[in-house]
Amino acid sequence: MTPQTSVNGSLDVRSKLQSHPNPSRRRVLATAFALPMAALSGHLFRAVPVAAAPIPIGTDVVVATDRLNLRVGPGLSRTVLRVLVEGTRATVTGRPASSTNDGIDWHRIETASGNKGWVAGQYLKIDKETTFAVGSVVEVATDFLNLRATAGLSGTVRGVLAQGDRGVVVSGPVSRNGYAWYRLDTDADGDADGWVVGIFLAKASGGFKVGDAVRVGDGPLNVRAAAGLNARVIDRVSEGALFQVRGGPTVKDGYTWMKVFNYGTGTGWIAAEFLILEPDGFPLEGP
Repeated sequence: MTPQTSVNGSLDVRSKLQSHPNPSRRRVLATAFALPMAALSGHLFRAVPVAAAPIPIGTDVVVATDRLNLRVGPGLSRTVLRVLVEGTRATVTGRPASSTNDGIDWHRIETASGNKGWVAGQYLKIDKETTFAVGSVVEVATDFLNLRATAGLSGTVRGVLAQGDRGVVVSGPVSRNGYAWYRLDTDADGDADGWVVGIFLAKASGGFKVGDAVRVGDGPLNVRAAAGLNARVIDRVSEGALFQVRGGPTVKDGYTWMKVFNYGTGTGWIAAEFLILEPDGFPLEGP
């Protein structure tokens, strides 16, 4: 994806983090279903609920009504392209248009199957499954991305992140200039480093949560006293070693670190890139 000039702007890099190859790009996860086209204009106008706050560009949404017209443009007089059913997932791709004198905040969207058009925003809800929660590990899914001091296009650019760079979500999303912004910790020091536009982020691969059982997928592997390549090595474990996640993630030295525990090693930190999920769980007590 080539970054939009209005968002990514200058490429005068002040700080560039360790890149990770082959980042996954954010994708809408489900398809939209095409039904026979129907005008339904009068019914839709009468049933429109109270308008909610505009949904930022890049936000994943779900259709929250039985049938929702996807139109060629904003307004009840515009041609209906197809009818979307409840549960259809899509992404907001354009700033809302509310000056159509019909009491509707129209949002431009794109579904997973590539259908593009305008829908009444009052019938959309944010897809919480794809919103980045605080503590999520994310990575940059575009060539370059500005890291700003404050949320918004007027925020001072502190640095430029490259594709594959990772960070931990500290807060957000915040809506500014029609975009959803997230505040990231990009150097694993526990402090927020800046704000980025969420549409250019993806969930980092290999993420785990506290309580997960994990095995070393590529060993032998060092277990360290703290996150980072300079931390003291407390053990060296073989491939297949079983641990339980107790904390993290923390990004440092180009890796995503998880705090883990097992009965032989105790508690330490391991690079998550070398771990795989163990679906059978972790034993409650040692052998």
